[in-house]
Amino acid sequence: MKRRYCGFLFFTSLLLALAMMSISSPAAAEPPQIDRIKQKAGQAQQGVMQLMRSGNDVAELLKTMKQLKPTMQKGEVAKAEQMLDDVLAELTTRGIDVTKVAGKSAETPSEGTFASAAGIENVVKRPYDRILIEDENALLGYFDPSVEYGADDIGWMTYSAVGLKGRIQTKIAKSTDHGATWQPVGPLNEPTPDTLPVGFFKKEDKKGVWKHEVSSLVFDPDDAGKEWKVFTHRFFVDESTKIYPYYGWITFRHASRPDREWSEEIALLGAGRFPPAPFKTRVDVHSLHSDLNGFIAYTEPGAMCHNGALYLSLTGLKMKGPDTIFLLKSDDHGESWSYLGKLLDKSDAKAFGYHTFDGSSLVSEGNRVFLLASPGGEPRSQTLMLHDGTCVIEFEDIDKAQLKRNAAGRVAIYKYLQPDYSFVEWRGAGQSDYHTKNTAGGIVMPQFNFPAKPKVYLLYNTGESLLNAGK
Repeated sequence: MKRRYCGFLFFTSLLLALAMMSISSPAAAEPPQIDRIKQKAGQAQQGVMQLMRSGNDVAELLKTMKQLKPTMQKGEVAKAEQMLDDVLAELTTRGIDVTKVAGKSAETPSEGTFASAAGIENVVKRPYDRILIEDENALLGYFDPSVEYGADDIGWMTYSAVGLKGRIQTKIAKSTDHGATWQPVGPLNEPTPDTLPVGFFKKEDKKGVWKHEVSSLVFDPDDAGKEWKVFTHRFFVDESTKIYPYYGWITFRHASRPDREWSEEIALLGAGRFPPAPFKTRVDVHSLHSDLNGFIAYTEPGAMCHNGALYLSLTGLKMKGPDTIFLLKSDDHGESWSYLGKLLDKSDAKAFGYHTFDGSSLVSEGNRVFLLASPGGEPRSQTLMLHDGTCVIEFEDIDKAQLKRNAAGRVAIYKYLQPDYSFVEWRGAGQSDYHTKNTAGGIVMPQFNFPAKPKVYLLYNTGESLLNAGK
């Protein structure tokens, strides 16, 4: 038995070593990313070996590790890193301290990258306070905050609870101390298993799950019995965690209070022929304006009720990822929508040395209305972080979709909240939200914190309002 065990151990070590050797530098990757993946692969390799020496079942972990080579050869670098993150999270839950595995640390961004490029004077640059949602058991943490208050001083927050292999759902939390602490209310939706015939030219059945993320919660006081509304992005992810954005749409639900019964989910906003039959949405956003015809899906909703109307910012997705943030308006509590215009596109991001803006929210302070948006790099190259902090941008006229700009036409950044570069990796930080009553927490920012694994998706109170001087 011992000889057989040693032989199996040697064979497994060889498999893991081959997986490590396969991590070369495809065209889709940059050297810092390869260094980071090699470090994680080394941690995963040693962690799996520790489990196996203790007689534990490692079959599923080995299966994932063996998939690294073909995944890297295809140039699917982000997918390979996600696979390693899943392995490391599973190792941690099984008692392996992967932080003690030696390896070269991945490179972090240069401090002040966006702020220096933009020439912004009003920069917030300090450690932020981590938000702990009591009894929240999401394996990989929680992200995508949407903070809202009603007529009273009770704060409500929807967020994405992140599990393994694309299992993400929307949950609700409550605060009675203006955002200093948060208590769980419960789930708004669940990851739903399904099998879909996917593919443009040749259909192939894929098993996977429908997941919900990037929610936006809004209080609409004049809609009796439906005062609270929530928008989410629902889309399909297969068992390998591959995302099918064209199998997706923006959902809509309402309730009289966030802790009471919610309506059935409505498939609200689609993109032309997407999602394909048999799925159908209430509104084809492409039909609202020709500006929108090139998008395959919409994501990152940011909702606000202002002067009796609902406003909704959205990111338009193309095949290569986020492209443009634009603005919709509803004068009938979300039943119908009109197009107001583009807010930010790639040319705006390029003016600051970035690829795109994404992760928007609509917020206000007094009579002034602002857009929160995160600058970022290309999804595949990761030479810049996917989300690099939060830009606070004031509207010139929200009903004309006009942001304040300088004489040269460049968008005017009123304030910039910088991520904590001591731990933030390429996935980044910055898809933030704010409410003027959230005085103990201020702007709430998500940050990807890999050293905090397994809960790497985390939320932080910045303590920052919209209009103070910044630091």
